[in-house]
Amino acid sequence: MQPLKTDGILLASLLCVATVSNCLAQWPVQRGNLAATGAVETALPETLSLLWDFADAAAFEATPVIDAGRIYAADTEGNVFCLNLADGKLIWKVSIDTGFLAAPAIQGDTLVLGDYDGMVYALSTADGSQRWKFEADGQIDSGAMFHGEKVLITSEAGKLHALKLTDGSVVWEYETADQIRCSATVAGDRTFLGGCDSQLHVVDLNTGKKASAPMPLESPTNSTPAVVGPLAFLPTYGGHVFAFDWQKGTRKWTYEDPEKSQEYRSSAAATDKVVVVSSQGKRVTALDTSSGKQLWQTTVRRRADASPVIAGDSVLLAATDGRLYRFNLHDGKQTWQYEVKGALLASPAIADGKLILTTEEGHVLCFGGKQ
Repeated sequence: MQPLKTDGILLASLLCVATVSNCLAQWPVQRGNLAATGAVETALPETLSLLWDFADAAAFEATPVIDAGRIYAADTEGNVFCLNLADGKLIWKVSIDTGFLAAPAIQGDTLVLGDYDGMVYALSTADGSQRWKFEADGQIDSGAMFHGEKVLITSEAGKLHALKLTDGSVVWEYETADQIRCSATVAGDRTFLGGCDSQLHVVDLNTGKKASAPMPLESPTNSTPAVVGPLAFLPTYGGHVFAFDWQKGTRKWTYEDPEKSQEYRSSAAATDKVVVVSSQGKRVTALDTSSGKQLWQTTVRRRADASPVIAGDSVLLAATDGRLYRFNLHDGKQTWQYEVKGALLASPAIADGKLILTTEEGHVLCFGGKQ
């Protein structure tokens, strides 16, 4: 496998995308930033209280996104909501004859989201008016990402579509051998795709061509790779968590649960020191970023289909038993939980010292410090 070329500009770009949500108090894409780390450095208040509850939607299966003091959330019946982050009041709502399993994504004043019929919509963040739409070839399960003025969105047809943000026209398309259910992680001018074809694809974002030979995963995955510096982290159905050095094109380490094989269907949350994964076996595991050594492990009452999120020294995990768990990042001890009616199927979003959570019962909840 040929190493990938890199330089100072690329690494600076990577640092920027990995920390953008911290700098701008936003959570603009499904995993918080273009590097899909699911992590922000800013800590949440030590004591979290429910600040408001918006309860006028159908079921949510997708993470909300946050930008410029507004929350955008899309439900399974095709409703797209824009809410005020401060008080949860509705700013606008549009209804589309479809449903959304994938998270929205924001670039500038454009909101992009794909539905389960394979349609991609670009809406104005100001009022929800439609700017363009694009028909992909299969169901869209994961949120869009961006590279400059390009929208990157995947589908179950096994394709990554690069579209012009301005009008939705096709720039290029990249095709794999099986379904893609993850987002296209961005690091510099590369994107990373974990697929049901059991390979990690590395694609040149300028040309839409392979940047290197795909890296074998040994089993399928629908997890979005998380990139921190030169390492990309990816859990799989087969019970492995891989760390790849994407600049060298090599695998750095592999983790398997030492007690019992686990199945991973969610994405990792990662910092430069800790990688956190949750399994279908109800286990939450923290690994050393550089070595893959297990730092701690704990269990929850029921499985978590949503991916973990890191905020400062806390891990947040939404589980199918309707519980939002908070763990200490350093030792895995539970420090807080909140229970809602119905399952929690989407990861929370974090911005401006607040945590936003969507529920299967159609609620958007905001947690923060007492006001």
